[in-house]
Amino acid sequence: GVPYPIFFDDCSTMENWSSNKWGNNSFVYNSPPASITDSPVGNYSSNANTAMISSQEFDLTEAKAAMLSYHTLWDIERRYDFIQVLASVDQGQQWVPLMGKYTSLSSNPLVMGQPVYQGSNLEWVKEEINLNRFTGQKLKIKFVLKSNQFINKDGFYFDDFSVQIIDKSTGINPSEQNNRILYTIFPNPAKDAVHISIGHSITTQSIEVSLYDIFGKLFLRQVFPNSIHRIDLNLANLPSGLYFISIEAAGEPVIWQKLLVLH
Repeated sequence: GVPYPIFFDDCSTMENWSSNKWGNNSFVYNSPPASITDSPVGNYSSNANTAMISSQEFDLTEAKAAMLSYHTLWDIERRYDFIQVLASVDQGQQWVPLMGKYTSLSSNPLVMGQPVYQGSNLEWVKEEINLNRFTGQKLKIKFVLKSNQFINKDGFYFDDFSVQIIDKSTGINPSEQNNRILYTIFPNPAKDAVHISIGHSITTQSIEVSLYDIFGKLFLRQVFPNSIHRIDLNLANLPSGLYFISIEAAGEPVIWQKLLVLH
């Protein structure tokens, strides 16, 4: 089985979030036209304590494994200021701080020993956060910025926010995807067709290509022989929007790629 998204936000609007301070920035982004940031105009303020909460709950009740991912960069005064990402399974009564690949443990007395974003990371990186401890439940996500009265910096940006799950009928963890095949998907964005060029043969007898929308709905599934080096998919009848291409070999995911269709 392949992890599939139950939620995706390209962060071009704030329609999926509730906040009176956080907002979009159309100058700094991982993918156009915008990202979401704690301080859309200039640096964050002194003594800031601002939060942004997902408008909806993410349903992990049928998930065997789950992962949160987004692209991010930040410039935050180390130790004194910080960003936290938190999850709640009780409609926001209690919040649990989340640890990702790029968080570090804080020495700030307010959140001593908890995972935070601090310091500077000025290149876009893909953050991945394991949500397996929340499977079987519904959760909300919150981003929080806290600062002191002294040095103010540019803050925190994130883009292309996704919640992915493996349902209980399958067994591949989202973090165990194996990109062992050299491939190119072009054009992207695509209009009426997309071409997948595979760099070398696959050892299994066949490969399966699937196309999902951002809600996990399957739009296309085809099986090809392992000797194939180019696959052409007809997109003419698909609505414009964001999709995910999945390629499996022997039931193992080998490619999981975002595809934008624009007619």
